[in-house]
Parts: sequence; C-alpha cells; structure tokens
Amino acid sequence: MVAPIDYSPRQPLPDPPAGFEYPALPDIDTRDWLQFQRRPKFPHNQRCTFQLTPDSKPCGARLINHASSSGIALPSVGVTDTALEQTSILYTYRSLGLFLKRVTSTPQILTHLVESTSQQIDLVSGSMDDIMNSPGVQTLRMPSGVPFVAKVPGELRLCLGLFVDWYNARQNNLRGSVHSTGGVYIVILNLPRHLRFQQQYMYELFIPGPREPTTEQLNNLLYPIVEDLNILYTFGIDIDNNGYTKCRAMLALVTADQLAARKIGGYAGVGHRWFCPHCRLPRSQLTNELERIRWARGVTQEAYQQITLAWRDAPNEKAQRAIFDRYGFRYTELSRLPYFDVRKQIVIEPFHAILTNIAQPHCRHLIGEIRGLPSTAYLFDDSLDSAPEEQLGSDHNSSESSSEADNQDDGEKALPGESILHQPEFAISDLNRLFRQRQNHLIQLYRQCGLPWWHLNFQGNRVTKQEIVFNLAKWMLDQGKLFTDPDQGFLSKNNALVQLRAWHPPGIKGERLKELDTISPKLNPILKQELRADLALMVFPAHLAHDKPPSNLGSKSHGTLKAAQWRIIYCFGLLVTLGRHWGNANAPQEHQEYFRHFIHLVIIIRIAYSRQLTQSMIANFHHHCTKYVHGVQTTFPQDFMKPSHHYLLHLSDFLSRFGPVPDWWAFAFERHNGFIQRTNTNNKRGEVELSFDRRMSRLSNMGQLLQSSSLPALKWFAEHKIKPGDTTHTIKSAAIGLPETPSNIPLDAVALIALNAAKIQYSLCQTFTWFEREGLKFECLQQESKATRHLIHYSATDIHSREILKSAGYITNIFRLKRDMHASWEPTLYICVTPYKPAENQPSWGEDVDAYLYSYEKQPSIVCNIMHVELKPVVFYPWSKDVQLIMPV
Repeated sequence: MVAPIDYSPRQPLPDPPAGFEYPALPDIDTRDWLQFQRRPKFPHNQRCTFQLTPDSKPCGARLINHASSSGIALPSVGVTDTALEQTSILYTYRSLGLFLKRVTSTPQILTHLVESTSQQIDLVSGSMDDIMNSPGVQTLRMPSGVPFVAKVPGELRLCLGLFVDWYNARQNNLRGSVHSTGGVYIVILNLPRHLRFQQQYMYELFIPGPREPTTEQLNNLLYPIVEDLNILYTFGIDIDNNGYTKCRAMLALVTADQLAARKIGGYAGVGHRWFCPHCRLPRSQLTNELERIRWARGVTQEAYQQITLAWRDAPNEKAQRAIFDRYGFRYTELSRLPYFDVRKQIVIEPFHAILTNIAQPHCRHLIGEIRGLPSTAYLFDDSLDSAPEEQLGSDHNSSESSSEADNQDDGEKALPGESILHQPEFAISDLNRLFRQRQNHLIQLYRQCGLPWWHLNFQGNRVTKQEIVFNLAKWMLDQGKLFTDPDQGFLSKNNALVQLRAWHPPGIKGERLKELDTISPKLNPILKQELRADLALMVFPAHLAHDKPPSNLGSKSHGTLKAAQWRIIYCFGLLVTLGRHWGNANAPQEHQEYFRHFIHLVIIIRIAYSRQLTQSMIANFHHHCTKYVHGVQTTFPQDFMKPSHHYLLHLSDFLSRFGPVPDWWAFAFERHNGFIQRTNTNNKRGEVELSFDRRMSRLSNMGQLLQSSSLPALKWFAEHKIKPGDTTHTIKSAAIGLPETPSNIPLDAVALIALNAAKIQYSLCQTFTWFEREGLKFECLQQESKATRHLIHYSATDIHSREILKSAGYITNIFRLKRDMHASWEPTLYICVTPYKPAENQPSWGEDVDAYLYSYEKQPSIVCNIMHVELKPVVFYPWSKDVQLIMPV
C-alpha cells in the first residue's frame, strides 16, 4: 500500500518563540516527493536506488553478492545462476497482521483481551491501575470520533505498544568487537500484566547491523510496519473466534531510551539548541531556567506536521539541514499514522530517565567512583590499629615522636598527646605537637573521642595525619575548649575554625584538603564499608532477593550493576546508611540539607515503581522532581546539570497520560535483549539477525503449543504443569491464587481469639499455608526464627471503629469460612496478623519514604479480609538491639 500524497497547500512555518531568532530559511520549491511511490518492491539491479531527496545521489549500496562454490568472485554482469546469488544483508520481516491473527486465535487469550477492552477511567478518584484505563488509551479515537476502546459487537480492538533499542549482538565485551543489532518489539497492551510481556505474545523484528542506522535509514526499515499499522487501523483483519469476525489495532505509545527515541522520532540531539521536543527551552538556558511556567510552549501539532513535511519535501540535503537546524525536527515514518502524535506518544522512558540518567550519576558523585573501591582490610575500623603507617598515608616522612611519646611505653593508659585534648585551651603549637605523634596513636585518640570515621576526608585511599589532627581540633572546640592566637588572644568558635582551616603543619607545603563541610559531602571509604555492612544486614522479600547488590559492592569483580540493584542501593541501602549519619539532628546542617535533597530522589523512585497511581501521587511526583532539580544546582557542581534533569520535569505528563510506569517501562524489553544476546550465532555479517529471528520464532511457537490442551502429545506437559518460562520483569495477575489442596491445619488459639473479637460467625474453617496476590506470595510463619523473612506491612480499616490501622507484622493463619454447614465455601479469604508495637521515637524522614521503626514487642492479633486490606512485603533492617526498621516495598 502506497502512502497517499498530501496535495494540500503548505502552511507558513511557525514563528519562533518570543525573544528568539532563527537563522534564515532558504526558499524551498514545494513539490510532492514521489520517492515512496517510485520505490520498487524488488530491486531491478544489484545496487540500492533510494534517494533521500530528489536531488540526492542514489544510495548505491550493493544488494546482491555473487560468489561461486569455490569461493572465487564472479563478475556481476552476465551471471544468471540464482543459486550463486546471496543477499548482502537480510532484513527479515513478518506480517504484523498475521501475528495478531495467530495470537487472537487462542480462546483463552481472547478472553483476556475482551475483558481489558471494556475498562474505563475512574473519574471520581482518578486512580489508574493499568495502562488500559489511562487517558492516553481511553482518548484514542476512530476516524468517526468514536472511542477506539468502545465495545463493538463482533469486533476486537487492540492497543499496541512498541519498543525499540540497539544492543551489541556479541554481548558486552570491553575489548570485543561490536555488532549493533536493533530490536523492535510490539506488545498487546490489552493483555494482563502477567501475559503482556511474555515472549510468545510479543512481535519481534530485528534491524540488521553491524552499525546503527541513521534516522533516514530507520524510516525505510519502519515503512512496512507503518503500512501494516495503517491497514489494521483503517480496515482491520478478519478473524473467526468465539463470535468475533474482525480485529483492529492502534499504536498507543512508543517506548525507547533517550538515544533511540531521538532516532525513531526524528528529534534533535541533546547538544542541539532545541534539545527538548516537548518545549522550546534553548540549550543555553538549561541551567538558568528551572521554572516550568516560564518555558516557551512547544510547537503545535499542526506546526510540527508542516515542519516535518517541509523537511521531507526539501529538494536537497542542504535545505533539509537548514530546516533541522532551525526547528530541531526531521520527518519520521510514524507521522504517516493519522492518529499518532509523535511528541506525546513517544514517551520519556522512566527506566532510563530516573535510574540510569539521574540516580546512577547522583550515586557515583555522592560516593565517588563506585568501581575500584579499595578492598584492603585497613579501611575497616577494627583494622586501623594494625595497619602500617605508610599504608595509612602519613604525609610526613618523620617517624619521630614527641618527647612525651618517648617517655611513655605502650603499657600506660595515657596515650601520647592525650593531655593536649584535656587542656582548657589550645593553640597552633599544640596542633603541631599532636602532628608529631605516631599515626597509630592519633587513631587511638580519635577513637577515644568517639568521632565517626566518615567525618574524615580521605586522600585517595588514605587518610592523613593532618586530617586526623584537624578533626581532633574541631572536637575540642565542640567540647568548649578555647583557641588562643598569639596576636588576637582568645577567638570565637567561627574565627577559630577559619584559623584551623588555614593551618598546615611545619614542613608541609600547600593547604590542607578541603573540609567535608565546605563542599558537597561525599562518602569516603569508611562509609562505603558501612553501606556494604548495612546491605548485608538487610532481609529482602523473595521477589527482591535476586536483585540484591553484591557483597563486594564497588569492586571491579562484580561487573556492571543492574538498574534493579541501583534501586535497592538507593531506596534501601543508602537510605539507611545516610539516614543514620546525616538524617539526625546531631548531624551538621550541611549534611542534613544534603540528605533532604537525597530524600526527594528516593520518593521519585518509589512513586515510579508504584503499581497504582492517583492524581495526588502524580502531583507529589512532580513536586519532588522540581525540588530535586532545584537542589542539584546548590548541591552539585555547575556542570552536573544535564538534559536528563530537564526531561525529569516533563515525566509527570507521561504518568498522567499513560498511568503506572510498570505498564510501559523498559525492564521487560531490556531483559529480553539480554536473553537474545546469549543466542549462539556464527557471527557472520547478515546472518546474526536471521539466527535471532529463527530462535525467537521457535520459542514463540513452542510457547503456544505448550499452552494448547487440544494436542494429546502435550497432555504430559499439562499434567506436570510445565509451561513456558516468564521472562518478564513485571507482576502477575491481580487475582488471588491459593494452593490446590488446603492444609486443613486447625486455627491456633491466637486466631480464634481474634475471630471472636471481630465477631465473625462460622461453622467450618479451611486453612492454607500461603496465597498469591498481584504476583507476590504471602506465607504463614512456621518458625519464629524466620519471622524477618515473612514480615509484611498492612493497612486496613477497623470493622467497628472504621479507623485506618497501619502496622507491620507477620501472618500466622490464612483461612476461609463456611457460615453454614450446608453452604459452600465463601470466596472471601481471611488472614490473622500478629503486629509489632511501633517505636516511640521515629526518624524525622521516615514518614516521607514510608519507613517506620517498630519494637520487637508483639500486639494482639487481628483478623483481616484480604479484599479490604493493603498488603506489602517489606525490607527488614535491625536498627538497634531493641528496634527494627521496616521499609515497605
């Protein structure tokens, strides 16, 4: 099918925003670009005849290679033996319509598709728990103006999501060769979450390498997909399943990382003046203008269409470059979809926008270089005494001690230099005396004063004697000691700190390293070790345990961290480590402000991982995004502000448009890329993608066969519950899952008391050991010693007082009831929860990130109907001997 030519007169190009001037646009002869109509279905010769513009030179790439069986090249002229012909690079394409027809032929899948199509937006609460009831899907329209998702007798309507990305087909080798393969995946958004990203229901297309195509080349590769999408939208395809005779489909959104989105959308790069396709903020004002209300609004859809058509119809490449430099847009094949708004439906993918482009650089700047952390034992507190002085980084060659040290032996209680710390006043000369002590003696003094090691500023992997003496002097000022100056006498604390910062020992040239308080605080190696220790003490629920960061976090041996591991480091590891040091009232004010800025990013990540969104949550998300971006300017260096921080302020628009992030993030697709990367290929150019396509087709066909119960040969698989593996990074169905057979363990006395307190009448009780909800498995506690692995956080409404109850505890019983001996079992499931008593002193930051302290004292058990209670698995951390920190996931 050929794209229709737009014969309407060209509208004048839009004016620039107020206060800006565009370079002059050359005169362009408006004429129809007939390249799409002239494109032959099969090449008439052995070289590509494609022209980007009518005045451009033909592509000229070789399409057919000729070779003999003996490996000797044959002349291209006169060869007629087609057996000797071989395509240069094979681009395999499968019909999207046939794929949808195959998927909808399964009765079980058709049931899921029909159920999700009828969902509507909750206009009262504005709550969205799936992309299918989001405004971005519900507002899709047919040419007649009727909502696309509206029920039509005998017609099935599907919403599709497209993902595109490039990866190294030869895996990620630091020194290996690179073969960049593109993956285009299309999923059916009507499917429930536990089926949506499974491989047998995913359309796959592989863009041949070894290099990534340009935007213009990608348009040619997308041409057949857009043709199929137009046919599916305008005419549909015929199906015959359970009364449905026709199927239509629309492309609801395109998901891609920042680079791939610019390629498929025809956007300008991050270094361009118009780096953002959603607004008209110039690149030069990225760090100066952070108030969104002051940004110039983006071009309208009508203006965008005129710009891209003018670029497409330009007579030569010079004219195309002029249009692109002026407006920052190119033509994309997706513009041929009559319903597709490129700038609204190509989303800012949150998986990369937050975890990769925001959180990871923030963490690296905060901790320093996360790779290559020193692994030597002397960095631990208990090893500092035994470390050699040269390892601890003495910045003075003299190994002499003061006369005070020479006159004392190791058996005496008083340490060399300890008397200086007890003097009511001190001066620079006293600091010089301390500096002449041995470093191991200074370390012992530092410990005796109870100073934390994370206050020290390390020089590389070492801490200097000068740094230890400076912190001891600060401790003396905090203890009320007076600092004297030979010329000015006693100085105030602030003036004394100025003198201390300018002090350097005799014989040491240069100034002391900048104090931790005067720059944005960073985690030194001691605090890095505390982060490792905190992560080791945490107990994660089962669905997070496999993403736990490595125990040797920071060393090169563990390789690149996954995005899910960065999430755990941020939302749990650093939250606890920094919360203990910077989140209390005794921490310096600068550190408390830095921690508050860190909290904004934690809240952003937590909301982005939510499976259900409300308008208040989206507003809260944008509020914390704004606070975080404003804090970047004051917390980090000037050059730390990147375009990713600007895109973060646009992300709330896509949350409002498409609902919960897990329905359209890139986790499942990136994991699918990794699965494909491990496919064995012969590494021959032009055949790598063919191997990928064949393997994925086999797996897809096998997956559908294993789910078919009509074949006798597959009954054994069905009896043993062998099903295709779920390679997704998403949750399961929202339905409640139970074991096939009840445990029939009688209720214990605690549960019976709780049932009587709730005034629930019953005749028989049927118990279970576990149940599954939203893909998460909740189990009864069998052994008291394993309570930390079964903790939950619940929020329920009291049956009598209607008060909202929130607490943490563990499940002791799972059961359902019979009200009457002759009645059937009630579908309602009950749980008996034993909660813990909340601690009296809660951290000031706990409520913001939904983290609470509980004592180990138990409260009376309660019975809850699981349909009226919100259950969340938790991360456990032993805050102290008597208090535990519970962080719901």
